Amino acid sequence: MYVFNEKVRQFESNLEHARYAINEDDLNSLREYVSNAEKTMGEINSGLTSLMIQKFLLENKWNILLGLIVLFLTGFFSTQVIAPYIRVRRDIKKLMEGEMIGEKTKASAEEQYFTRQIDRKTFENIMTEEQDKVLGLRSTIEERRKEMHDLLNVKNILGGLFRFPLVILKRLRNAFKRKPKKD
Repeated sequence: MYVFNEKVRQFESNLEHARYAINEDDLNSLREYVSNAEKTMGEINSGLTSLMIQKFLLENKWNILLGLIVLFLTGFFSTQVIAPYIRVRRDIKKLMEGEMIGEKTKASAEEQYFTRQIDRKTFENIMTEEQDKVLGLRSTIEERRKEMHDLLNVKNILGGLFRFPLVILKRLRNAFKRKPKKD
């Protein structure tokens, strides 16, 4: 506050000297005092601007903090929980469709075998291949379901929530450490 009072006194002094220069018809002194007054006014305005910013930050610190927390949590849940959950769910759906296709192929092969459209060896080959595919798909589906369950596990979410800032900081550090490509 002392600095601003001193600047205001300087400004008033420059204005007083400028008025005196007007009364004395001293154009050079008038220019100098007006220039000094404008410079002082600019310093006062820049100081006021920084104080207004500081006042805004102090008055809204809790709102700003809350906004940052919401932004952080939104970023975490969207990138670490929701997006992976949707991806895994989509994968499970595709795998289940593949399993259904395998079952339909087996049923079709059985129908063809019993109507004598294919021989026994071909039937057994088709059934073996399709059964292997279906079993592989089922095990993958179970793995994906476990992964989906783990994504929604509260303990995993809380652990990830605390690791998330570290991961972000590491990625930022690595991004700044990269060397520019040579042409």
